[in-house]
Amino acid sequence: MTCKDFLLLYSAYRDGANPRLTAAMEAHLAVCAACEAHDQAVRRGVDALRREVILPSDDFVERLDARLASGEDVEESFRPHVSPVVASAMAVLLLALAVFASRRPAMVSTAAAQVDPPSVARPVATAGIPFVAFVPGP
Repeated sequence: MTCKDFLLLYSAYRDGANPRLTAAMEAHLAVCAACEAHDQAVRRGVDALRREVILPSDDFVERLDARLASGEDVEESFRPHVSPVVASAMAVLLLALAVFASRRPAMVSTAAAQVDPPSVARPVATAGIPFVAFVPGP
């Protein structure tokens, strides 16, 4: 088994429903330190979430205070996918469209006001197939 296979099948392994898969995964864990580290990290995370209280490490508050005091800039983990230039161009286009739409007079066709209302079909039960037929309404 390769590490790629291990990662693809990891969720099914954690479910524990397939004894053959479990045996193959555990055999890979015995020889692969990277996958063993992944497995241990996931197990620690699951165990932490199952506890009622998640306890921080002993030096967490000290490290947090030091980081806040340092004024260190933290890079955003989520970067926008649209460049500022494209976003600006889209804003200008949207504004131009709004101005164009507000200046254009509303035109209602008189022919549209004189159209007859649509007829509605009514269902009729029949003895054979099809059991229901639709005929023009009154």
